[in-house]
Amino acid sequence: METKRLIIRKFAPDDWQDLYEYLSQEAVVKFEPYETLTKEASKQEATKRSKDDKFWAVCLKDSKKLIGNITLSKQDFGTWELGYVFNQKYQGMGYATESAEFLINDIFKNRNARRVTAMCNPLNESSWRLLERLGFRREGHLIKNIYFKKDKNDNPIWADTYEYGILNSEWFMSFINPPSETPQNITHKTFYSKILSHKVGYNIYLPPCYADSDEKYPVVYHLHGWTCNESSEIWPLEKTCRDRRAITVFANVISSEKDYLDALLQIEDILVNELIPHIDGQYRTDTTREGRALSGFSMGGNMAFYFAVKHHALFGAVTPYAGTYHHLYHKDANTVDVAPEKAAELYEGMIREKRHFEENNILSLVRQNAEKIRGKLNIKIHIGTADILFCDNEILHLYLDSLDIPHEYKVVDGIGHELDKIV
Repeated sequence: METKRLIIRKFAPDDWQDLYEYLSQEAVVKFEPYETLTKEASKQEATKRSKDDKFWAVCLKDSKKLIGNITLSKQDFGTWELGYVFNQKYQGMGYATESAEFLINDIFKNRNARRVTAMCNPLNESSWRLLERLGFRREGHLIKNIYFKKDKNDNPIWADTYEYGILNSEWFMSFINPPSETPQNITHKTFYSKILSHKVGYNIYLPPCYADSDEKYPVVYHLHGWTCNESSEIWPLEKTCRDRRAITVFANVISSEKDYLDALLQIEDILVNELIPHIDGQYRTDTTREGRALSGFSMGGNMAFYFAVKHHALFGAVTPYAGTYHHLYHKDANTVDVAPEKAAELYEGMIREKRHFEENNILSLVRQNAEKIRGKLNIKIHIGTADILFCDNEILHLYLDSLDIPHEYKVVDGIGHELDKIV
């Protein structure tokens, strides 16, 4: 099996030299239930591992060198236990994350794993940070529950244990998704969401001048499209980031709710009450209304517009790209994949019916807050004429016009649902 940089395979007896290289390192086995290995012990261990399916050898793709190992041990009740040991020379380079993520994904998808657990010593910070980067939840702290080694008087050296776990359903919620390649000045980070009881990832772009000044910067929060994550849209928007003197935060629009409206309201809560305060607390931000903006693509586009209109005192601008507004029209609106020339007719029918102005409907929200956003919220709507969501966006544009709410409406001829071609 291969990842971008690694080959993951079963052990072979002739792996003993590379195995010896890292299992003879004191720092590597410090928290393991064994001492450093000799060459002879390494030969025996390599042979033993070659016959044990729980061991996976992690090798560099270019040189084929063995740099560490992952263990996945099947337990009861659909549970697998994760373990990992890596050569100290190759730690801190993301290899453990890359290989563990690949193997966990495999057992969740292909081996009906329900849950994966892991345990580590609280003093082994690099280990528990790896687990948290992978999205594991810390589920317990056991006090002096185990020992692997004894002191010079043959007394047990008792150690604490952190217990971690993640469910199949949680793994595919994708709380934390670092990009495989990162544009310049963009860094992947996490914050802890009390609402989700989990760390959640985000990417942040800091202008090149940020480090050398004491200036406070405006912030744009970007919300991604359906089935995407915080790293999916950094490249299409890279130039947009570079062209403005602002911080850009690529949020992970994730929810534990199944119903669309419930998910929308939960994401709103996370954004407004957790992510924004986190960013304002960690970075030099302009916290005025004028210094805060939203953008979003597809599902993220309709959410960005909805949040900006609802929280008009919090945001001074919004740029929705090809928003899926039919989720926020009445469920019977039928505005998707309709010929562009039908948009005006659809619009005229919708504004005559009360059901399109029910609570939480986007048209109702715009009408309620029209006075508060007119001339105060900078709105820029982008859509392609070949997008199946063209009518969704055209109807919103016509309604804003009817209320004399200024906005920029950028229509790109012949373009479909493609973010990079409508920015």
